[in-house]
Amino acid sequence: MMEEKDKKIDKNNLKKVILETPDQFARGLKAAGNIRSEKKCDSIIVCGMGGSAMPGYLLQTIAEPKVPIFTHTNYGIPLSLTKNPLFFISSFSGNTEETLESYEKARGKYAVVGFSNGGKLAEKCLADGTPIVNYGIKDENFQPRFALATAFSAMAKVAENSAAVRTINEPLEKVATFLKSNNEGEVANESAAIAKEIKGKIPIFYTSYELRYAAMISKIKINENSKLPAFWNYYPELNHNEFNGYLNGDPASFVIISLQDPKTNPQNIKRERITREILTKMGYNVLCIEAKGKNKLERFFYLLNYSDWISYYLALYINQDPTPVKMVEELKKKLAKN
Repeated sequence: MMEEKDKKIDKNNLKKVILETPDQFARGLKAAGNIRSEKKCDSIIVCGMGGSAMPGYLLQTIAEPKVPIFTHTNYGIPLSLTKNPLFFISSFSGNTEETLESYEKARGKYAVVGFSNGGKLAEKCLADGTPIVNYGIKDENFQPRFALATAFSAMAKVAENSAAVRTINEPLEKVATFLKSNNEGEVANESAAIAKEIKGKIPIFYTSYELRYAAMISKIKINENSKLPAFWNYYPELNHNEFNGYLNGDPASFVIISLQDPKTNPQNIKRERITREILTKMGYNVLCIEAKGKNKLERFFYLLNYSDWISYYLALYINQDPTPVKMVEELKKKLAKN
């Protein structure tokens, strides 16, 4: 049960959204249904911004693709394309200006499937006869980042229908069951403790190359839910540049969160351990979270679930409603006026 004091801060009940995350996989599969590209594709380009781009990162790293998958987070479409790309145009609101331009550039020239919860993108797709996956989420306060599991499942299913990834239904059903058994209790309690350690500091998320987007999305959760700065990087790349920055850094200003991947390259496991030992000796606080799960899909969503809870509790600790994104909305309004 949500405590009364938490309700006063979490006005839109993000806690309920996090608890219902395992149910999103079935929702995404249902929304996608039999939608597919009629043309054979040799790559997938996911065009989206913010939370609507996140499913693309997951798709290219954990969905066992048969073709290359890229994520485009800009206006228009990439300059370099394969011969027969399939564009996934992703905008939860349906009104993201960068993504709408991507749709206009891609439609008529390439295979396109839209992913949205309504808005102009859905309208354009329907008018043009473009296949569109509509998530059908009725809550007007529901933010794009909250729909990650829904959008990822929908994209993975359309990609499977289009012969671009391997069978996805059974793996998603298993990860949903896995998350249900790890979605509160110990994970929530440990996340609350980690959030207390972060309070007043800037968190930096580190993990393996294979799970790098889990670190990136964890950083974004802190930005959007807790409304605080955060950063991320991955092994082995961080040891070749960022690591040196700690020499003159301030241990009192940062906390490093190591998202440990037991299935990564053994050398990266060694790198994580040695890096942690060096930073701890220098006075930095390094917190460890081990990615649990039988496969990369489960480990990925386990870490994302963890970061949901961390960002949620951190928001509560600083009396911040985690749902609204006022600065983003203010920027959009000013862009529309100028």
